[in-house]
This record gives sequence, structure tokens and C-alpha cells, in this order.
Amino acid sequence: MAIYYTTDYLKKKEKQKLTNMEQERSCEEIYVSSIKKIPPIRLNIDEELESILFDIDMREYCMIEKSGVQAACSVHNVRKCRRLAMALVTDNGDVNKERLLKVRDILK
Repeated sequence: MAIYYTTDYLKKKEKQKLTNMEQERSCEEIYVSSIKKIPPIRLNIDEELESILFDIDMREYCMIEKSGVQAACSVHNVRKCRRLAMALVTDNGDVNKERLLKVRDILK
């Protein structure tokens, strides 16, 4: 939907309103609300592996980032690697080659 302005004064007033509204909401809320509009990536190859590779808990991500102890991307990548290792390595310590090939296909 396009917004048409009749004068520059109205244009400036509307811009001020939008700026004030954005300042009232936190960066986290704006990001989470915008990311919800993007459909999740699903190829229907393996639900668990796709979840590990593509899903991000943004609230947790933002909380880690706010803590300032460690970069959220570092924590996220370590957790993703651990979950992927748990999914790919059997109880005997062998690599499940079938699932490894699925990961390759998902990431193509």
C-alpha cells in the first residue's frame, strides 16, 4: 500500500510518528516481528536436520547478545555443531553416513 502526501509538512509529521514508534519498541521486538514474516526453510528431506541447520531461537539469541559475556553468534554456532554431531554420530561412535549425505543435500 502506497502512502501519498499532499504537503511536505504532512510527510515530515508522518516520518516523526514512525520514528517515535520505532524508538518505543526495542530492537529485539522489531527484529522478531520482521523475521516472523519470512517463511522457514524446509526441503522435507529430514525434519530434525533441517531444524538444526536453519532454526534460530531469536529471543535466546538476543538475550545472549544483551548479556555481553560472549557473542551470540559464537554460542549459536557451538550449539548448532553439538546438535549436528549428536544427530550424525551413533551411540557406538560411528558416523551415520546416510544422515551425513542428507546434510550435504540440504545444504546444496
